Amino acid sequence: MHHIGCFPWFGFPFFLFFIAVLIITMIMRRRNRFCYRESFSTLELLEKRYINGEIDEVEFKKSERI
Repeated sequence: MHHIGCFPWFGFPFFLFFIAVLIITMIMRRRNRFCYRESFSTLELLEKRYINGEIDEVEFKKSERI
């Protein structure tokens, strides 16, 4: 019966590891979402095409409203 007192400590490192993995994945997902949103913004791509002269002002304004 004296082993019962030690029982919760066997799972404690696994619990800490699980919490650490959850926190790390949350941080990585936030970073990836931010990078994805920043690099593939539709408005930014439209602005780049407009500045480079690929599309004219009418197309830019039309696409901007959509």
